[in-house]
Amino acid sequence: MFLAAGWIGHVALWAYLLIAFVVLPVFVPLAAIALEPTRRRRAMMAPFALIGTVFAVILFAAMVRGPVGVQLAPYHLSYSIRVPDGLQVVALYVVAVCGPLLMSGYRNVVIFGAVNLVAVIVSPGSPLRVRLRVVRLGGPSQAPRSRCTADSPNPMRNRA
Repeated sequence: MFLAAGWIGHVALWAYLLIAFVVLPVFVPLAAIALEPTRRRRAMMAPFALIGTVFAVILFAAMVRGPVGVQLAPYHLSYSIRVPDGLQVVALYVVAVCGPLLMSGYRNVVIFGAVNLVAVIVSPGSPLRVRLRVVRLGGPSQAPRSRCTADSPNPMRNRA
């Protein structure tokens, strides 16, 4: 039973990271582009799809290189991978995902993008969001490395 549970956990870890780090930064800009009726707005959103694709490849490569991990934290699960220049990767990930939503011609899509951006920036303890966090690893004599972490609500918290 323990072996099966560990295997399922490993599959769930990879499934979550693939969706959060590979699918979303590509899919969200493309979905926003597909939604827009005007060519002008679609053209303005195209760079976000390119940025999202580039960073999806970077994050996928980091996942394959490893290590990938998950930790139980208060109100969320904390998923992590190692990426070079983690702060820049996280910032451009957020730009790629939220940018096209904020540029939409549809008010509700803009509101959704703004709510997501606010959640990423100002609500570090909220159990109702996905956030990205960068932790600097290594000392002054070592080359800078970062760990990119996506936190999601902990499904095991407050269960009766």
